[in-house]
Amino acid sequence: MFSRIAWMKVLVGSALSLFLAHSALAQKHDVVTRPSAPLKPDAEASHERAKLLLSGYHGLVSQAELESAVPNAREVMFDIARDKASAELHRQRAVAALGFWPDATVHALFRALLSASDSSEGLRHQLIGHLARVFGDAALADIAPYLADDDVQLRLTAISALGMLGTDEALLLLAKAGKSESNPVVLERIAQAGRHVR
Repeated sequence: MFSRIAWMKVLVGSALSLFLAHSALAQKHDVVTRPSAPLKPDAEASHERAKLLLSGYHGLVSQAELESAVPNAREVMFDIARDKASAELHRQRAVAALGFWPDATVHALFRALLSASDSSEGLRHQLIGHLARVFGDAALADIAPYLADDDVQLRLTAISALGMLGTDEALLLLAKAGKSESNPVVLERIAQAGRHVR
């Protein structure tokens, strides 16, 4: 018969085994957690910490949290956004985070990624929205060509972005697009965007 001490050893050993197995499983399946221990201040560690923060299930991390956790956060976001080998989620979130620093360099990157033939469809749709949200009327020339794109989904995204923007110039572009559009769904979205602003 086991003594009380022997039972305690078995219980502690079992708990330790479960803990180690769970840790190994979490690493194997790339479970995302918020980093708590400070990482070495080298570039690779900064990128890994940034990717952890960008992987959150509940949306984009705040600018304050990003800047406090990642040295040179803006530059790291540029690197991840441009890195075709990065996970799609990381690239999309890095692009969104670059909206924290809305300057000409970020605008140029958004424009370049939007026109790049190897950018994913998801990234292109997000970029259209980010251009409107971050740069407003300064991005109209970047968004306007997508009102006549062959891809109806890109047309709908451009309409949504301009409707969200809601400026006089954006509404003029929508009205012009409505005159040459033949798809009834797209025409309805143009009308909805105009009504939403009014």
